[in-house]
Amino acid sequence: MIGSLKQILAGIKDLWGRLNPNQRVVASVVLTAVLVGLIFLTSLLRHVNYEVLYSGLDPKETGAVVGALEKNKIPYVLSAGGSTIKVPSKHIHEARIKVAGEGLPHTGVVGYEIFDKSNFGVTDFVQNINYRRALEGELTRTIQQLDEVQAARVHIVLPKAALFRENQSPPTASIMLKLHPGASLNGRQIQGITHLVASSVEGLSPSNITVIDYEGNLLSDGIGREPVAALTATQLELQQQVDSYLERKAQSLLDQVLGPQRSIVRVTANLNFQQIEKTIEQYDPDGTVVRSEQRISQGSTEGGQGENIITNYEIDKTLEHIVENTGNIDKLSIALIVDPIVTDKGGGVRNRSPEEIERISTIVKNAVGFVDGRDQFEVSSLPFDRSHLVREQELLDKAAKRERRNSIMHKLEKVLILIVGLLILNLILKKIAKAVDLRRVAATSRAGADEQKRLEIDKKNKMLIEASNIARQKPYEAAKLIKTMLEES
Repeated sequence: MIGSLKQILAGIKDLWGRLNPNQRVVASVVLTAVLVGLIFLTSLLRHVNYEVLYSGLDPKETGAVVGALEKNKIPYVLSAGGSTIKVPSKHIHEARIKVAGEGLPHTGVVGYEIFDKSNFGVTDFVQNINYRRALEGELTRTIQQLDEVQAARVHIVLPKAALFRENQSPPTASIMLKLHPGASLNGRQIQGITHLVASSVEGLSPSNITVIDYEGNLLSDGIGREPVAALTATQLELQQQVDSYLERKAQSLLDQVLGPQRSIVRVTANLNFQQIEKTIEQYDPDGTVVRSEQRISQGSTEGGQGENIITNYEIDKTLEHIVENTGNIDKLSIALIVDPIVTDKGGGVRNRSPEEIERISTIVKNAVGFVDGRDQFEVSSLPFDRSHLVREQELLDKAAKRERRNSIMHKLEKVLILIVGLLILNLILKKIAKAVDLRRVAATSRAGADEQKRLEIDKKNKMLIEASNIARQKPYEAAKLIKTMLEES
């Protein structure tokens, strides 16, 4: 291909050198027109028709949707001040599926704006349904303002009014939450969400609200219970926090030593929530001190005198009031699973030795504060399932291959456009050169014809001059020749 390009460029240079200035001007104009046409044609071929993906988004929602599109490498343009997102028509369905898979957009709910347009003739049933939809939408928008919440759905059941109060069913509600990766809600936040919904719906009690996450886990367990039950839920939450804290400490060390996804640590802490108060009062009989002493002197007229001494002693006493803290660790149960396969730096594979597993166990024990005789520790060496890693690597390889293919296609497109332009330029210059050659041949032919005609005229003139000279010099012979020509004719 490089040799062909060199030949084409050499031919173009040779043809350009054979052109005169006027012809070069014409060739430059034609070449410019061809290049402009190629650019216009390329722009038409590369023109992308964009369609609206979402509109009316707030800046936060726009940023989230744009992040999802960039993550999936889908081109987009923003309009209407950033509230409208457009994508190419061929990617519109793919973009909606990918963005919906991320739980976006969050603002795709109907609120009280459903009543902005008043429709006459709407039945009470439709009006009640619209009111419930608006209430659910407004509560959804409010809950989604929490930093931990990525998406939310609210469903409210408003029973019909009964004739008698004892037959009236209470309203109920259910809330489904999708949290951001790594985020979590504590009991106070769940309780705040339930009270928010209960305060927004007439007659709704927090105990009639169910909160779950996208995995079906019940989050509202313990909300609305009696104080004792609520305290139990708080204790359970504290225990889970202690478990997670100890697990993170041990897992972070193992990940740095063994590498990620090479070990699993689980810790269960039994906490003592009994609140004990002690009052200790101790006496030391040997440690007596004089607290007070009273002396009374008495005299008489006979000259006698007496003295009465009263001494009060204080026994040494120690008073202690001890309040033991709650939440102390009574016992730790630690489970450790280690991948038995080890990959050396040279690429070799071997099994972990018992000494190595023992050292790993010691690291975990020191990280969580293991106490012999109190805590329980169990370690196992089991192979890990890495089939999901293989699938992820296959997906990454496919994406990289597709990216390389697209890059090669873009480069080939540019090379083809260049080659087509050079070929067109070569054809144009050849036509111009051919026209120049034809003009030169025509000019040469005309010059030859003129010379031949001039020679014939000169020959005729010469013959006339010679005949005139002969007639003057030999008139008798000339007359005889003319007579003979007339007789023959």
